Amino acid sequence: MRSIDRAGGAVVGSAVGDALGAPFEFGLPGAYRERFPDGTGEMCGGGWDPGEATDAIALTAR
Repeated sequence: MRSIDRAGGAVVGSAVGDALGAPFEFGLPGAYRERFPDGTGEMCGGGWDPGEATDAIALTAR
């Protein structure tokens, strides 16, 4: 695998993780478990539209 492919995968993976975790980023520990007690959740917004990139990824992509 080429280094450029690995770097691109790292950026995409970071963006996905950021979008999924954004609604819980500044919450108290256990906020996800409280909202989704069975461990499965759904895309939800937390000041953003579901799945929308946050400012961290927007700045990285520039």
